[in-house]
Amino acid sequence: MVARQPKYDGIQPDRKNANKGTERGRYMVEASLRETGAGRSILLDKDGRIIAGNKTFEAASDIGLPVRVVETDGTELVAVKRTDLDLDDDTGTARKLAYYDNRTSSVGLAWDVEQILADVNAGLDLSGLWFEQELNGLLGTLAQEGEEFDAAAEWKGMPEFENEDVTGYQPVHVHFKCKEDRDAFAALIGQKFTDKTRSIWYPEMEIGRARDKAYADES
Repeated sequence: MVARQPKYDGIQPDRKNANKGTERGRYMVEASLRETGAGRSILLDKDGRIIAGNKTFEAASDIGLPVRVVETDGTELVAVKRTDLDLDDDTGTARKLAYYDNRTSSVGLAWDVEQILADVNAGLDLSGLWFEQELNGLLGTLAQEGEEFDAAAEWKGMPEFENEDVTGYQPVHVHFKCKEDRDAFAALIGQKFTDKTRSIWYPEMEIGRARDKAYADES
């Protein structure tokens, strides 16, 4: 069954949409509709509420694009065939629309973490969309305002570590009038100087580097 609705009667946005959208994404969707016309369809529930395509419907409404509703029960894939487009034209509208379709999805995504948390708490299973650590990381951005950061609690279960004070006692700047004076001083303290030397330790010490190290469980 197909119904054409120029005034969008009965179609409602999803009030719990987990994608807040972005200003740039909203602009790009409208630009796509104006430049290349409608492509991918939107999805409604049985009562006309938008499941997918909230931002597209919003932009289409703003520019007065009519809507054709196709009723289905999900047992067949509804394909939109644009009779005015041809993918063989490498610089044509069809190729440009393909880029718009992918790019608007990426640019226009801004997760509403509070809504995701509400859905998870309500029992919605999102395990197939995120790995557990990914979802925990996303929901972890919801820090309570005014909540104090407890470093001791965050460190619980971590390996023992002592942060030794490795700061020096006193820095002293030494100036040399010529290369010979510099080399004589280097020989006196038994260290090697080059034109790129900017600082030294005395006595000479090994500078520890941690970027190539990691904690390992030895249990």
